[in-house]
Amino acid sequence: MEKKTIRKMVPKQEKYFYDETIFIANDGKEFFNEAEAKRHETDLKLKTIKSKQIDSINVGYTWFMAVDEEELEFVKEHFGFYSTYDHVEKNGELEIGKWFSYQYEDGGDSWGTNIFTTLEFVKNSISELEKELG
Repeated sequence: MEKKTIRKMVPKQEKYFYDETIFIANDGKEFFNEAEAKRHETDLKLKTIKSKQIDSINVGYTWFMAVDEEELEFVKEHFGFYSTYDHVEKNGELEIGKWFSYQYEDGGDSWGTNIFTTLEFVKNSISELEKELG
């Protein structure tokens, strides 16, 4: 990126000038803000890297394993598995003795989303992802 200062005339006052710094990205596009120029250069570089958009895997940070029906029901009720207030996304069936994750995505002013994801769902999603990526 190149940094350049240009002299501009104050509109309607021909004898007054001011200096303005511009940033010129690698492709020649000019910016008045260095951060925007860097972001533009980063976007240009990212476009040259092979990539695919994959949104099929949404994995939570907190994982649970219920050892009996009572624990499983407690966790389901506590985290809103049966919620009628929030959206509930179920990626696989929650079972005793099997790992699952829970995460909550805040919906801002609207409903949030309770996301339950089983380890089996993640494993299957990884297999599918490997197939898609080739």
